[in-house]
Amino acid sequence: MVLGSGLDDFISQFKVEVEIPFKEIPNWKMGKVQGHFSKLTIGGLKDSPKTYVIVMQGRLHYYEGHSLFDVTFSVRVFKALGIENLILTNACGSLNPKYEKGDIVLINDHVNMTGVNPLIGMPFKPMFVAMDNCYDKSIRKSFNKIALELDIVTHESVYIGCSGPTFETRAEYKMFQLIGGDVCGMSTVPSNIVANQVNLKCIAVGIVANKGLNLVSSKAKHEDVLRDVRQALPNLCKILNKLLTILGK
Repeated sequence: MVLGSGLDDFISQFKVEVEIPFKEIPNWKMGKVQGHFSKLTIGGLKDSPKTYVIVMQGRLHYYEGHSLFDVTFSVRVFKALGIENLILTNACGSLNPKYEKGDIVLINDHVNMTGVNPLIGMPFKPMFVAMDNCYDKSIRKSFNKIALELDIVTHESVYIGCSGPTFETRAEYKMFQLIGGDVCGMSTVPSNIVANQVNLKCIAVGIVANKGLNLVSSKAKHEDVLRDVRQALPNLCKILNKLLTILGK
């Protein structure tokens, strides 16, 4: 599991057994963004001790100046460790007027608007990767079933992946809405592409942290993103706890 901005409190769901700072892992670069701790945490779920999870607390971002190889290096490490399922999380901005801050979104597809692709120039195969089920349908089905049982409202959403670090202009938000986007953000897409290349089943879940500039007049701030995500985290924890237990069987 990769924890996005403001989501590090999810680690309280685990009985932590091992913590490894990124700086102690060969070739693993350090991130610098507020709200992202830089370490791997390994442990079992408190509600299901036999379900072990490797949690990446914080991620690297392309906008920090890292190469996409470094940004997605963790995904290749997870595959080498024998992991079969990858859960990406993020804080995202709403493009859909029906979404409110704090809503949980389950990403079912994306549009890569970063202008780059993590497979370009890389020596790894296959080069041409099918992306028709890039966010695994079977895991999404389990996620939605759990959310329904817990009476937690979620939205299946198309994610627009941007490079950042600027928030989008009004014209960009309008364009993203016109091409079918529900939410947008500055992560997730590169990791998802590599996950599909290495045959990791992958889903991505976001918490709406702000509404697009065409939906409200206030300016987006990173500090507000962190605050709003942390307030919405308990419901997401409930769903992911049950989902991880299912995936761990």
